Amino acid sequence: MIFNGALGVWAGKLFRCTAAESHLLFVAGACSALAGMFGAPAAAVFLALEVFLPEWTVAGIMPVVMAAAAAAAGSYVLRGTGPLYTMPEGPALEGAALLPYSGIGPLIGLWAALSIKL
Repeated sequence: MIFNGALGVWAGKLFRCTAAESHLLFVAGACSALAGMFGAPAAAVFLALEVFLPEWTVAGIMPVVMAAAAAAAGSYVLRGTGPLYTMPEGPALEGAALLPYSGIGPLIGLWAALSIKL
Protein backbone atom coordinates (compact mmCIF):
# COMPACT_ATOMS: atom_id res chain seq x y z
CA MET A 1 0.00 0.00 0.00
CA ILE A 2 2.76 2.42 0.91
CA PHE A 3 4.65 1.58 -2.28
CA ASN A 4 1.73 2.61 -4.49
CA GLY A 5 1.27 5.78 -2.46
CA ALA A 6 4.98 6.53 -2.77
CA LEU A 7 4.74 6.08 -6.53
CA GLY A 8 1.94 8.64 -6.53
CA VAL A 9 4.04 11.13 -4.59
CA TRP A 10 7.01 10.47 -6.89
CA ALA A 11 4.82 11.12 -9.94
CA GLY A 12 3.64 14.35 -8.30
CA LYS A 13 7.23 15.50 -7.89
CA LEU A 14 8.12 14.40 -11.41
CA PHE A 15 5.29 16.44 -12.94
CA ARG A 16 5.71 19.34 -10.46
CA CYS A 17 2.28 19.05 -8.86
CA THR A 18 1.12 21.11 -5.92
CA ALA A 19 1.09 19.65 -2.43
CA ALA A 20 -2.66 19.01 -2.60
CA GLU A 21 -2.33 17.20 -5.93
CA SER A 22 0.59 15.17 -4.59
CA HIS A 23 -1.51 14.18 -1.55
CA LEU A 24 -4.33 13.14 -3.86
CA LEU A 25 -1.92 10.98 -5.86
CA PHE A 26 -0.77 9.35 -2.62
CA VAL A 27 -4.36 8.60 -1.63
CA ALA A 28 -5.17 7.19 -5.07
CA GLY A 29 -2.09 4.95 -4.92
CA ALA A 30 -2.89 3.65 -1.46
CA CYS A 31 -6.51 3.08 -2.45
CA SER A 32 -5.49 1.16 -5.56
CA ALA A 33 -3.23 -1.09 -3.48
CA LEU A 34 -6.06 -1.95 -1.10
CA ALA A 35 -8.50 -2.53 -3.94
CA GLY A 36 -6.05 -4.74 -5.81
CA MET A 37 -4.85 -6.82 -2.87
CA PHE A 38 -8.16 -7.50 -1.22
CA GLY A 39 -10.47 -7.24 -4.24
CA ALA A 40 -12.65 -4.71 -2.44
CA PRO A 41 -12.66 -1.43 -4.39
CA ALA A 42 -15.72 -0.02 -2.62
CA ALA A 43 -14.18 -0.63 0.80
CA ALA A 44 -10.91 0.96 -0.36
CA VAL A 45 -12.75 4.07 -1.57
CA PHE A 46 -14.71 4.37 1.68
CA LEU A 47 -11.51 4.00 3.69
CA ALA A 48 -9.86 6.70 1.61
CA LEU A 49 -12.84 8.99 2.12
CA GLU A 50 -12.90 8.45 5.86
CA VAL A 51 -9.19 8.45 6.65
CA PHE A 52 -7.15 10.09 3.92
CA LEU A 53 -9.24 12.75 2.19
CA PRO A 54 -9.74 15.93 4.23
CA GLU A 55 -12.35 17.37 1.88
CA TRP A 56 -14.84 15.64 -0.36
CA THR A 57 -15.02 17.17 -3.81
CA VAL A 58 -15.72 15.53 -7.15
CA ALA A 59 -12.20 16.45 -8.29
CA GLY A 60 -10.80 14.69 -5.23
CA ILE A 61 -13.03 11.62 -5.20
CA MET A 62 -12.96 10.70 -8.90
CA PRO A 63 -9.22 9.89 -9.12
CA VAL A 64 -9.53 7.69 -6.05
CA VAL A 65 -12.56 5.86 -7.46
CA MET A 66 -10.87 5.40 -10.84
CA ALA A 67 -7.66 4.10 -9.22
CA ALA A 68 -9.62 1.59 -7.14
CA ALA A 69 -11.63 0.43 -10.16
CA ALA A 70 -8.51 0.03 -12.31
CA ALA A 71 -6.69 -1.92 -9.61
CA ALA A 72 -9.66 -4.19 -8.95
CA ALA A 73 -10.10 -4.86 -12.68
CA GLY A 74 -6.40 -5.58 -13.10
CA SER A 75 -6.43 -7.87 -10.08
CA TYR A 76 -9.41 -9.74 -11.48
CA VAL A 77 -7.75 -10.17 -14.88
CA LEU A 78 -4.37 -11.24 -13.49
CA ARG A 79 -5.34 -13.57 -10.67
CA GLY A 80 -9.09 -14.13 -10.78
CA THR A 81 -11.47 -13.88 -7.87
CA GLY A 82 -9.45 -15.91 -5.36
CA PRO A 83 -8.00 -14.21 -2.32
CA LEU A 84 -4.41 -13.00 -2.38
CA TYR A 85 -3.78 -14.11 1.20
CA THR A 86 -5.17 -17.41 2.38
CA MET A 87 -5.35 -18.84 5.87
CA PRO A 88 -5.21 -22.50 6.73
CA GLU A 89 -8.18 -23.81 8.60
CA GLY A 90 -7.61 -23.52 12.32
CA PRO A 91 -8.77 -25.77 15.12
CA ALA A 92 -12.40 -25.67 16.06
CA LEU A 93 -13.28 -23.69 19.15
CA GLU A 94 -14.35 -26.18 21.78
CA GLY A 95 -15.21 -25.83 25.43
CA ALA A 96 -11.83 -27.22 26.49
CA ALA A 97 -9.98 -24.56 24.49
CA LEU A 98 -12.20 -21.69 25.59
CA LEU A 99 -10.85 -21.59 29.15
CA PRO A 100 -7.15 -21.11 28.20
CA TYR A 101 -8.08 -18.57 25.53
CA SER A 102 -10.12 -16.61 28.07
CA GLY A 103 -7.12 -16.50 30.36
CA ILE A 104 -4.52 -15.66 27.73
CA GLY A 105 -6.56 -12.80 26.21
CA PRO A 106 -6.51 -10.52 29.27
CA LEU A 107 -2.83 -11.31 29.89
CA ILE A 108 -1.95 -10.18 26.37
CA GLY A 109 -4.07 -7.04 26.86
CA LEU A 110 -2.25 -6.22 30.10
CA TRP A 111 1.11 -6.84 28.42
CA ALA A 112 0.13 -4.44 25.60
CA ALA A 113 -0.93 -1.76 28.09
CA LEU A 114 2.34 -2.20 29.98
CA SER A 115 4.33 -1.98 26.75
CA ILE A 116 2.61 1.28 25.86
CA LYS A 117 3.33 2.75 29.29
CA LEU A 118 6.99 1.78 29.08
